[in-house]
This record gives sequence, C-alpha cells and structure tokens, in this order.
Amino acid sequence: TTTTTTTTTTRAPVGLRGSVNMGNTCFLSSILQTLVSTAPVVEYFLRENHARRAGGCEIDDCVACAFDEYVSKAYDDARVATSSAPSTASTALVAGELLYAWWVNEPSMAKEQQQDAHEFFLSFLSVAHANVLGRSIRPRKKRAVGLAALLSLEAAFGDDDEDEYERSRNEAAKEDAATCECVFHTAFAGVLRSDIACASCGASTTTREATTGVSLDVPPATKSSRVSLMECLSNFTAVETIENTSRRVCSACAVVSESHGKQTRFERVPKILNFHFKRFEGDFKSMRKNDIHVDFPFDLDMSPYHAHDCKETNHDAAYELYSVVQHSGVLEGGHYVAYVRRDGAWFLCDDAVVREADENEVKSSQAFMLFYKLRA
Repeated sequence: TTTTTTTTTTRAPVGLRGSVNMGNTCFLSSILQTLVSTAPVVEYFLRENHARRAGGCEIDDCVACAFDEYVSKAYDDARVATSSAPSTASTALVAGELLYAWWVNEPSMAKEQQQDAHEFFLSFLSVAHANVLGRSIRPRKKRAVGLAALLSLEAAFGDDDEDEYERSRNEAAKEDAATCECVFHTAFAGVLRSDIACASCGASTTTREATTGVSLDVPPATKSSRVSLMECLSNFTAVETIENTSRRVCSACAVVSESHGKQTRFERVPKILNFHFKRFEGDFKSMRKNDIHVDFPFDLDMSPYHAHDCKETNHDAAYELYSVVQHSGVLEGGHYVAYVRRDGAWFLCDDAVVREADENEVKSSQAFMLFYKLRA
C-alpha cells in the first residue's frame, strides 16, 4: 500500500527520541517507544517511585532500573528538548543496559537475532513487575562488568543456580495480575471471563483469567484481502463449540454431553488495552506470515465485547488509539517500527529516527500490535 507522510520539520515531543538499533533490536525499540508514550508507566518512573522504594533498589541487573534510566534520559535531555529537527542517530538513545538486563533475566532470549515484539512485551512486563515489587526473577552469581560481559552471558549464568531461577519464575507466575498493584499490572491488566454452557440443560460454569493483552486470530483472506479489528474481536468473543473429550459430567443435570458452548468476553477492561494479531502461522519448521491488512479505528468502543451481566464489569469502554507496532517483511528478515500519538500528532519511530506521520500513513500500516488507552 502506498503511504503518505507529512513534513519532517515538526519537533518531536519531549520524551520521544530514537532508539539505536544494536543489531536486530528493532523489536525492542518499537516496544520501548510505546512504553515511553504510556502515561501511567512514564509518570511512575519520572516521579522516581522505583528508585525511592525501600530506600533504593538492590536487585542486580534490574530491568525496572534499566528502564527507569532509559525514561530519565528520554525526558531529561535538554539538548533534545530545544531541538526543532526530527530525532536522528545523533539524539537517539542506546538501550544497551536494558537489553543486557533483559537477557540476564531471560537467558533463552539472549541471542543476536530478531525477536518477536509481542513476546518481548510480555516478557518485559513479567520481569519488570517482579523487579518493582523488590524481587529478582533471575538469581545468579556475581559477574564481571564490561564490554565482554555485555556481549556474552557466560559469566552471568551458571548451571548451579538453575533450580533457584525456576523457583523464582514459578513463584512470580502464581501471582494474580488482576489484583497486583504494581505500575505495570495497574495499567495493562484486565480480566477475561469464559462461560461454558452444557448442551443438554444450558447450565453454565464460569472461569476468569487475568490478562495483560489479547492475541487475536486474523481471519482467512477475503476478496478484498482486508479484515477489521472489530471482526477479529467478534470472532474472539463469539460462542464456539468445543468437544467434550474429557467426558465431563454436568453438575446441574448429570449428563455427559458430546460438546459444550464456550464464550469468552471481557469482564474487566484495563486502562491500557493492547491487541496482538497472530500473523505468524504454522509450526517451527514451516512458519509463514499472514500479510492481510487489518483495519483498525482510532476510537474504539469495547462495550459490545463486555460480559454485561457481571456486576464486576467496569463500564468504561471508550478507548483511543495511541500506538501501533508494525511488522513488515518476512519472519526471518522483517522489521518493526512504532507509530505513536503524542500531543495530538502521530510520529513514526523507526529505530534511531523519529519523524511526524499523518493519519493515512498510520491507517495503512500493517498492524502487529495495537495499544489503546481509556478516554479521560
């Protein structure tokens, strides 16, 4: 699709700076640009809430501390605040400390190749959540600090602390994101409700699951090769038939039905709502990308997707789009960028470069993730 852009003379807002690509790190840059444009998260760190907690953070390789430093540099650099030119490599930040801290906490991701931006987002939230609560997800030996350590994790990760590492991660995973009061879950966590109805008597059972984002299937190609976010949401919240392979007995009628009807809806929507489109299909050996364009609105009403009969449902449903993470190209050699809305204007963040973009360019982007915020 042909895209159009505005002029590049508008000054980028304070806090919005480029992020240097350190080698296949565009996945990191696109999520960082979204996070530094997420008001409740940025406000928390600019007020030094993490640094002041319990007299200061003592966690080694703390992801929250590294992000705190990144936010401070983005918002406090007077050089950028007085510049009227688009952000370029000369004003861009280097997120090396943050990348290293994430690698240490997620050793399976420590590789110099492209990563999935959605997986990084979820991983970042998990680790940073634990860090702001004063816990280390990745206990380990002391390491030497320096360039060699940045390029290799051998000194940072020993076999003898693997068990402790797994215990820490399992402990963190047991926590309920829906009730956690950390800055990340307060912003991003919502609750999904699934109702399973007996095919014989109609009696239903309900389960609830905290979520920090929703992954949506992209419908098969149509003649126009375009679908919409609303279609994806309608499919996600539609009643589906599931086979009763476990031979589950209905507690109401004591009948073993061959199938049940299941419907998943939003019981509580978060302050910041994000959607991820499942564009990569197939197994590991034959992964392919679904390039269908997904139309998305700048203003979104989530009320049709609420579980309206639930007393706990919050009725704030009006959202506005503030970030689009785009993936272009193929899985092996693709590229991530972010479009973020700041001070009433849209900006394209493409690694080290930040420039203004118009709404048509944003609308024509191939969305991989969408971030909406509740209207004030």
